[in-house]
Amino acid sequence: MKRNLKKIYWTMAAVVMGLLPTTALAAPDAVTAIDNLKNLMLSILSGVGVILVIWGVVQVAMGFKSQDGTQKAHGVMFLAGGALIAGVGAVLTALGF
Repeated sequence: MKRNLKKIYWTMAAVVMGLLPTTALAAPDAVTAIDNLKNLMLSILSGVGVILVIWGVVQVAMGFKSQDGTQKAHGVMFLAGGALIAGVGAVLTALGF
């Protein structure tokens, strides 16, 4: 009985999946899709860089407040790294990549 219910269930599931319309969510051509992906990745890269710059500024400010040299150093590293990452995104956009 239980085995028959499984067969019926899977048969009905297959029928329903076969009857569902299939939609293709693709760009008209591959170049457009790749350009959209490239633009998304560059935006994410620049966004992460800006977030790291902000975090670095906060760390440096907190380091000055508490007179903690290690925290200042970490803040400067985050600041420089974030600026570098954001700069790479901007340079690649300017070069047309």
